[in-house]
Amino acid sequence: MIDFLKVYTTYVNNYDTALAVLGAATKASPRLELFLKKVSHLPECNKLNLESFLIMPIQRLPRYSLLLRDLLRYTDDTHCDYKNLCMALERIDDINKYLNQSKSDAEHRRMLIELNNSLHKGPVKSLIKPNRRHIREGDIKIYARSSQDKKRSGKIILFNDALLSAIQSPPLAIFLKPYRLVQLIPLPSLKVEKLERDKMEITHLGENSLTTIFGFASERIRDSWFTDLQAQIKISREITASKNLTSRMRKK
Repeated sequence: MIDFLKVYTTYVNNYDTALAVLGAATKASPRLELFLKKVSHLPECNKLNLESFLIMPIQRLPRYSLLLRDLLRYTDDTHCDYKNLCMALERIDDINKYLNQSKSDAEHRRMLIELNNSLHKGPVKSLIKPNRRHIREGDIKIYARSSQDKKRSGKIILFNDALLSAIQSPPLAIFLKPYRLVQLIPLPSLKVEKLERDKMEITHLGENSLTTIFGFASERIRDSWFTDLQAQIKISREITASKNLTSRMRKK
């Protein structure tokens, strides 16, 4: 029976969107805002507004967990219901973890879709992949290979499997697509190296190695990015090596 609580997934995943839609609707319609205020003062609503009712399903499952913990605290371990309470708490906690992970996955998908729609991607058809996760992003300066004095404003985005860099679109196109993709480098093929001051060298390893220099707002921010990139590159290479090993073993 507890497994049926997973039906909350869709509601939880779309809760933030629902609040945004409600906020936009009340802002656009003073009549709707006034109506909702009047309704909230009805005895049936107990002075709760619509936002308060929308959050209730989100709060319900954590409250089940708190209730079961309280019951266990006052239930002797020799009681006939103790084992069932332990099992119920374990299942409720599993459901809560499942919902939290599902919400996180939905947020990552939403972020990828928004990013995908905001970029001139060139030859890259889509940034969306089932297992791709957003880790961090930031503003950078991308230096021209011919001259360290020439640079363009851009953005860098670290995924769990790739590093994306993009530059700002020309003024006439910026309202349609704010950024234009420069590179999307798989992390196993990426090499990073610190340069002077706030700069970092990014190399796409391969037959035709391609090197780009990024400038950050400060040396501290550069160092933070370098640490995260090194860590994620290591993880990505380990995953790739494991997959290759598994593939070779299956062929034998």
